This record gives sequence, C-alpha cells and structure tokens, in this order.
Amino acid sequence: MRVYLDNNIFVYLENGSLMVSDLENIIGEKIDKIFFSASHIQETLEIKGETDEQRIERINIRLKTIEDITKGNYLNENVKNEVFEYLESPFEVIETITEVSFAQNAMKGLINLISEGQKKETRQTLGIDSKRINNYKPEEVVEHLNKKLSETSQSLTFLSMIEQGISVSIRPTTYLILP
Repeated sequence: MRVYLDNNIFVYLENGSLMVSDLENIIGEKIDKIFFSASHIQETLEIKGETDEQRIERINIRLKTIEDITKGNYLNENVKNEVFEYLESPFEVIETITEVSFAQNAMKGLINLISEGQKKETRQTLGIDSKRINNYKPEEVVEHLNKKLSETSQSLTFLSMIEQGISVSIRPTTYLILP
C-alpha cells in the first residue's frame, strides 16, 4: 500500500509515540511507500522555537524525519491537478519553497479562502473538538469516522470506503490520508 500521511502523523513518528508498524497494524496492510508533499514542508516552516537557532534545529529534525520515513518519495501536483511522483529530498523542496518568497504567502492565502465560519461549521458537523484538532490519535480519527458512517446508515467502514475510492480512482497514485 502507498500512503500519504497527515503532518501530525510525522510528529508522532518523530517523537516515537507511533511507529510505521503501528500504522500497518491500524490499516491492516504493509506499507510499501510513504509520500510527502510541499504541504508537509510548508507546515514544517511553521515550527516555532524560543530562538532562531532552536527553530532551525527543530525544522532540520522534522525534515530529517520526513526524509527517513518517506525515503524521498515526493508527490507534486501541478496547476492542472496532475500528480507526479519524484524522488526528492525534503531539504531540496524547502529550499525551492523558500527561494520563491511569494510561494509561502500564496500557500497561506489558499488556506485563508476557507472562512472561519466554514471551518467552525465543519468541525461542529463532524463533532471535532477544535482544541484537540491537531492532537487526535489516528485510531480515534478512524473510530470517529466509522461512527459517523454508521449513524448515516452506511454499511461501509472508513477503511472500506477508502478502498472503494481507490478502486475507482483514475489517478496513477493511490494515497491514504490518516489524520
């Protein structure tokens, strides 16, 4: 299986509270490839530190984690929404992103297209605690999604829904997003 992980999963992998084998147990399959994208790098740039040196050290640790976990498997989506796979170092990607000064602001601007009201409504509809949004464990997310599916009289589990989506996908890359 090929997977694309939420940035929070990289945090758990980095701090040792989660292992790739744990992810394989959760999804019930062996993971062949793990991918990263510019979004992971953008979130890495948001890391804070008490000093500039500490911030840079934390960023380098995260980039190394991403590189070690993904083995450089990079997904890049162009303006035509075509997804391409590359072997690329996260250190190279961050260099590219930071070389083009407007890129960081443009990526932040895209996030700002979703109003706070829309974010709040989505969180309320899904029953997501905004204080915990970046701290949910993967098992909690899957369990919550399974519960929501069963409440809507769906006979699918979250993972079977992902599998069904993958089977009809026309994209050359299959990826699973685990919050």
